[in-house]
Amino acid sequence: MDFQNNEGDAEASEPFSVQVCTNFDQYLQDAPPNRFGISFYRWEELRGILRNRAAWEAEHPKPTAAERKTKCLALNEFETENGLLYKKLSVAQIQAQQARRQVILDHEVFDTIIDIHISLLHAGKNKTFAAINEQYYGISRDEVCIASIII
Repeated sequence: MDFQNNEGDAEASEPFSVQVCTNFDQYLQDAPPNRFGISFYRWEELRGILRNRAAWEAEHPKPTAAERKTKCLALNEFETENGLLYKKLSVAQIQAQQARRQVILDHEVFDTIIDIHISLLHAGKNKTFAAINEQYYGISRDEVCIASIII
């Protein structure tokens, strides 16, 4: 795959060409699954359970094992606020006064990495990953490393 940003491309004001973004998306599809990554469908499913548990239970009177697992995951691991999904903090994280981490969807990974990288004045992949890991849930170190090749 060609991750190089061809500055002579006619693609207008985007910092990276459409081809670069497409190649990163292709990498995400071909790479081993990110066990923390969340698709839009999964995100909506978790938010739906958290927003209205009674309605979800009415729609699923006899949930399958997978549906029960999803419900348990939603109730124990995530919370919503202002329409956004957040990873709940563990007791140790609460005691360390860490902030909640916003769940990032699969299709938002590249833009989030780039935004953090630029906000850190083009810091390296380790500092970029550390900053991302403090604020966001759903982005792996490998994804940050691949994006750092592009940048």
